[in-house]
Amino acid sequence: MILLTLSIFSSAKTAQAASAETIKKKVNNMLGSKATFAGDSLMQAVFNYSVFPKSDFVCKIGLNIINASDPTKKIIPWGDKTVSYIKAIKNTSPKYIYVMLGANQIAWLDNDVAISYYEKFIDNVFHRIPKAKLFLVCVAPATEEYCSTHEGFSNSKVRKFNKMLKALARKKGIKCYNLTEGMLDSKGNLNPSYAAPDGLHWTADGAKLFKKNLRNKLKKYVTKQYS
Repeated sequence: MILLTLSIFSSAKTAQAASAETIKKKVNNMLGSKATFAGDSLMQAVFNYSVFPKSDFVCKIGLNIINASDPTKKIIPWGDKTVSYIKAIKNTSPKYIYVMLGANQIAWLDNDVAISYYEKFIDNVFHRIPKAKLFLVCVAPATEEYCSTHEGFSNSKVRKFNKMLKALARKKGIKCYNLTEGMLDSKGNLNPSYAAPDGLHWTADGAKLFKKNLRNKLKKYVTKQYS
């Protein structure tokens, strides 16, 4: 009886370990060569620090959601052509797409209007890249100093936008992740220790935290799929 009990316990432990390994491989796959990270200069900074060396990046400094959502607006150099933002993403043949957009219109565009363009962007991605899995990433807050010196940009507006973005994601049946855990101070501002000198972009440590937080979110996502 004792030997049988030990045998069952050992088998259960092996199955659990195999499941954990399966989840790890799946997450690695989702963050590897089949992944495309899309966004503005914040995502460009993630690329610059090479925390996802196998993935593709489609980034444009100064990009806003209005231009990104327009499938006819040619704004991304691609070979000897210029293509739309969505076309550039499609050209990477992604299986997983991670999008972080929104910071560049926070200061001058109403959140309601920005979300309407974001919905248009999502619909166009669904239509033109139907086999890819789309994930949204919330806009990251800036430092307190940045907000005080840039008229119209406030972290309270960022938080309201993110709340609306998460509601849009639920409506569309996709995930929207806040990946700034560990980067913020007690007031919800970007901690200067993770901020580049301008107060908006991240340091290498910020990019590493972004990766860690995304990996943790995807681990939970994949675990739920297997449960």
